[in-house]
Amino acid sequence: EACKYINDVLAIKTDKLGRDALLNAAKTSMSSKLVGPESDFFGNMVVDAITAVKTINEKGETKYPVKAINILKAQGKGVRESMLVQGFALN
Repeated sequence: EACKYINDVLAIKTDKLGRDALLNAAKTSMSSKLVGPESDFFGNMVVDAITAVKTINEKGETKYPVKAINILKAQGKGVRESMLVQGFALN
């Protein structure tokens, strides 16, 4: 009964959340990682990437296929040289 109440009353669909909520979630998840000090920079990049792959199916459900996002690592580059590339990138 408690789970039903949470689902019906307290839960909010992710597509109803604004960019700020997504940004806060991304920054919170990165806070304990090595990139924590750069959470503003990477948080915006993560939100841009996830919204780029956002799809809405025929039932009107919003999906975020995280597996559609790939990370390419480049040796010898600085953290601030990271960039989001729309489409495909080859290293």
